[in-house]
Amino acid sequence: MGVRAYILAAAGTSLTSYQNAAEVFAAACGAREARVSASPRWSQLITIDIIRRDALSPRLVVSSVLVDMPEPARDGVPVLEPEPRTWPELSPDGH
Repeated sequence: MGVRAYILAAAGTSLTSYQNAAEVFAAACGAREARVSASPRWSQLITIDIIRRDALSPRLVVSSVLVDMPEPARDGVPVLEPEPRTWPELSPDGH
């Protein structure tokens, strides 16, 4: 599961230069792997597959910080419930 990018290589660049930078592409995208291949028909057309996770691997669990976020309100701003105040935090007048 990931993203596919098509690159039209400039004159003077080759598939090898993109394959050597595959780890850089993966790191820049926060992905597990980047696969680089060339079109069999047009040598200047390079395909980069960004692999974020393996859909067939049951042992790999991808977690997200979005799961722990509160539900957004209707205007898109998260609603944060205030924590109840306890005895030491109360002022002498009760507020």
